[in-house]
Amino acid sequence: MHAKLFAIIAACLFGATTPFSKLLLSQIHPLVLVGLFGLGSGAVMLIIRLLQVGLFHPERIKVELSKYYWLWLFGAMLTGGILAPVVLVYSLPRTSAATASILLNFESVSTTLFAAYLFKEKIGPRIWLAIILITVASILLSVDWSSSWGISLSALGVLLSTVFWGLDNNFTRNISMKDPYSIVIVRGLVSGSSVLCFSIILGMPFPSSIYLVAAIMWGGLVYGIGLVLFILAIRDLGASRASALLGTAPFLGALFSFFVFWELPAMQFVIALPFMVAGAYILLKEKHIAL
Repeated sequence: MHAKLFAIIAACLFGATTPFSKLLLSQIHPLVLVGLFGLGSGAVMLIIRLLQVGLFHPERIKVELSKYYWLWLFGAMLTGGILAPVVLVYSLPRTSAATASILLNFESVSTTLFAAYLFKEKIGPRIWLAIILITVASILLSVDWSSSWGISLSALGVLLSTVFWGLDNNFTRNISMKDPYSIVIVRGLVSGSSVLCFSIILGMPFPSSIYLVAAIMWGGLVYGIGLVLFILAIRDLGASRASALLGTAPFLGALFSFFVFWELPAMQFVIALPFMVAGAYILLKEKHIAL
């Protein structure tokens, strides 16, 4: 029960990220925002961990990972800590927050497919039906009749970010039995500082202090606390099952977007939503088969 609760709380946090990120992008360069989110997640979790073990005993914080686990952590940092958020924040300005939120539900599909073909989790007929429904909805949301290509490149960018997060979820599953705080601290500090250093080299402008602090604190809340809760959920539920619960995040994001931006949903959104809801519901009800 705790694992499901952790996944649902994480879903609420991640669901609010799309509209909040869209607001911050009006004041912060996309690459800088990704770096601040990552740095915030690592820094905030480090502070929480220090408070847990005692400020005068920092030596108790250990990252005990073998070479094998470091490879999985590096993969998670690269795909989920750098590639996915960078692609997403560059796609958000040209995509409505509600549409982007719903498209992010494709993460459950990519996670399930990677879990099945790379890590041999079993997929039943109901899961395949869910994958088809969510894929149809994603295609509908990606069509852009005003484009000469017939597709929305920004929507495809959002979908690409979910592919990277699908890999990230499966990489994280392989180290989920380790200390989640250590995983998030290392992942956040390394990926965040790397992106920020790259931003400085490219001469990207940094925001005013109020937006800088807001981005760091949001990163700590969502990509710090939220990610720790998600890792704890993966331990008991597996990557595909935990991601199915996290699949409620896009619908929460669409709801938040409506209240934040007062965006009226486009006809494509209305048509695609039932397919996405049905697919997410099937994934949510499917029982996880342990390896």
